[in-house]
Amino acid sequence: MVLITLALVSLVVTACSSLIKKHPVPFYALALALDAVYLFFRFFASYSPLVLSALQVMQKGLIAYALFVVVMFIGALDESSRLRARLYPIRGELSLLGCLFVLGHVGGYLTSYLMTLLRDSGVIPPSVLASILVSLASLVLLLVLGFTTFTFVRSRMNPTIWKRIQRLSYPFFGLIHVHLALMLVPTMRNDAAGSALSLAVYAVVLIAYVFARLVRPRLKRAR
Repeated sequence: MVLITLALVSLVVTACSSLIKKHPVPFYALALALDAVYLFFRFFASYSPLVLSALQVMQKGLIAYALFVVVMFIGALDESSRLRARLYPIRGELSLLGCLFVLGHVGGYLTSYLMTLLRDSGVIPPSVLASILVSLASLVLLLVLGFTTFTFVRSRMNPTIWKRIQRLSYPFFGLIHVHLALMLVPTMRNDAAGSALSLAVYAVVLIAYVFARLVRPRLKRAR
C-alpha cells in the first residue's frame, strides 16, 4: 500500500503541477474534506470492511507521507532536471497539502492514544509510547514548517532566518521514519511479513533520500 500510494501521489502531483500552482485552494479543500470523512467514519459511524480498506490510506497517513517524500526529493534533484523545474515551484503548496492530510491522521490516532494514556499508560506498549512522543516532537516541527510556508508569513520574515527554519524539514523527515518504525514494531507479532515489508520500504526511501541529498553531490564534486 505504501508503494502504491507513493506512485499514485507522485503521478498526480506531476500531472497536476500547473493546476496546483494556479488553483491550490480546491486541493486544500479536498484534503480537509477527506480528513472530515475519515474522522466521521472513525468516530461516529459503523462501516463495512470495504470502507475500512478505502480509509486505510487516510488512517495510516500515507498520503501525507507520500507528499512529504515528494517535497524532500524535489530538493535533492539536480538543478538542471526538468522534473525539478516542473515541481520546485509547488513545494510550498505540496508541503501545506501534506500538513492538511496529517490532520486526519493525527486526529484519528493521537486522540485515541492520548485518552488511553490518560486512563492507564501501562496499557500502551513502550514502543508505541515512544512513537507518540516522537510524533509530538515531529508535530511541533511540522506546525512551524507549515506556518512559515504561507506566503504572507514568508514575505515578512528575514530570508536567512526563513531558510534556517526550513532546515527543520531534515530532522522532521527523520523523525517521521523513527515514528513509523516504532509503530510497526508491535504489529510484527500479528503480521510479520507485512510489517517487515513496510519497514523495508520506509528504510529504502530514507536511505535513497540520504544518498541523493548528501552522498551523490559529494561524489559529483569528487569527479
